[in-house]
Formats: sequence, structure tokens, C-alpha cells
Amino acid sequence: MNTLEKYKNFTNSEKENITEYFIYKSIYDIANNYNHNLSDDEVVRIMELSKSVYLKDDEYNLSLATISDYVVKCLVIYDIPLNKLEKTDSIYLLDAIYHNDNNRFVERYTADELAYKGVVSTELKKVIKQVESRLKKEEKDELEDNSFYESKVIDLILYNNDKDCYRIYVSNDEDIGVMDYKNNKITNYQICVDWAYSVDDYIFDDLESGYEISYIANKMHKGMWFEIDTYCLDDIQNKDGFEKYINYCKENDITNEYIDKKVRVRENPTPNIFDNEYLFPQEKENEEEMER
Repeated sequence: MNTLEKYKNFTNSEKENITEYFIYKSIYDIANNYNHNLSDDEVVRIMELSKSVYLKDDEYNLSLATISDYVVKCLVIYDIPLNKLEKTDSIYLLDAIYHNDNNRFVERYTADELAYKGVVSTELKKVIKQVESRLKKEEKDELEDNSFYESKVIDLILYNNDKDCYRIYVSNDEDIGVMDYKNNKITNYQICVDWAYSVDDYIFDDLESGYEISYIANKMHKGMWFEIDTYCLDDIQNKDGFEKYINYCKENDITNEYIDKKVRVRENPTPNIFDNEYLFPQEKENEEEMER
């Protein structure tokens, strides 16, 4: 009896369960590939979460299997606790899967996620909540206007002690937003299209003007390193700001290997900017001197 004949002999109930059996197998396969042992409870919760997200996909563009694969990868590859995934708005998971960008959800740091990672102060959590609230309102307004929906994520938070002011950078695939946060209010919210933006004109300028880095997403590091690698030292207008960022990377052990490990993008490995002799000519000269 071939497989088709076996299928024809299944009861209707058995046929309805085939998809779920396939998904359970896929969940275990992905976990096993990463040497991760899942409990029965975790597998059931992954399935239930996937079904919930599937029902939130109004157009049903994504299969249940596609969603469950992404959920289990978040758990076993990106080390996002299952209870965090269960509390996450389904729209963020769907957004990540739609755009085929595994980093999209991982880099969407809400105040709770940042607190979980233990990298921010209580004061900064309050700032992040205000910013996230503003971004969610912006998303809602765009959806009501039937305009193209692209959710933004927090990339960078700077703080100026003299001004007692935060400067926050957010972005999506289309543009970059910059806003200030002072006296519990968001002000000076500006949108910069991607082609008009440069690390030197914005971030290095801010750092040179007295701002310090409070938080920076790993994906932001990756984008910055790619741009910085195209520079010569003479090209950089805000050299003190550049030097401040470089010192931050050195003090926090930010390397190209670290970035690629955290961002987990196999294509286009991050260049090692410290090997760029046009950016660090003195270090290159020192190396050559030592070799003589």
C-alpha cells in the first residue's frame, strides 16, 4: 500500500490532525538542531501561541507551520523566554515574519525586554516607555490613514547631563526618526530619510556636543560599522564624536565578531573597522614599526 492509499484510509479526524503532527515534528527538529531540549509543556505552549498569532493574521498570508517555526527559533536561537513571547503583541511577530527578518523582533526592545536584559536604569525604563507609546500611536495613526505600515524600533539612546536631556534614535526600513526627551515630554521629533542620513552628521555630532551613549542596539552597531568602514579619517567632520564612539566600543568589547554573534546575520559579515588603515593610520604605522 503506497502513501496515497494510506492517506485515503485515514478518518476525517486523522486527516485534520496531520498538519499538527507535522508542526510538532518541525518544532522538535529545530530544537534538536540547536541541542535544545523542549519539555512537553513548552511544545504545547509553542503550538498554542502559534495558533493565536495565526488567527491574528487577517489575510492569512502565513501558514501555521511558518509561524511555529519562527516562534521556536526565537526560543532556542535567540534565547527569548517563552513567557516573553506569549506576552508580546502578535503584530510584532507577524511583522518580523512578513519581512523575513529574524532580527526584527529580537531588536524590538520594549522597556520590559530591556529590563529583562538588565542593561538600563529605572529612569531610562520610563523614557523608553514614553517613546514606545509614541511609536505605537504613530503606527496606529498610519494604519487609520491606510498608509504604508512600517513599525519603528529604538536603535540608540543618548544622554546629555548638562542639558538633562535624552536623544533617541528610532528607525524602520524607510527612514530614521530622532527625538528629544526632557521633563517627561517628547519634543523635536524629526524624520530623516535614509539617503540624507550619515553617522557623522548625526551620531558623531551629538557625541561631540556632549551626549553619552546610554543604550545602543547591536543592529545599530552593525549598520554603523558598515558605514564607518567606508570613511577615511580625514572624511570625518566630528572626530571627537568618532573617537568617543570608538572608545565606547573598546571599553565594552564591541568587535565585529561580537556584533555578528549577537545580530546573527550570516550574509554580509561586519567589517573590522580597526583593520581600516585609512581610519587608524597611526596604529598601522605602529604595527609596521614593530615588525621591523
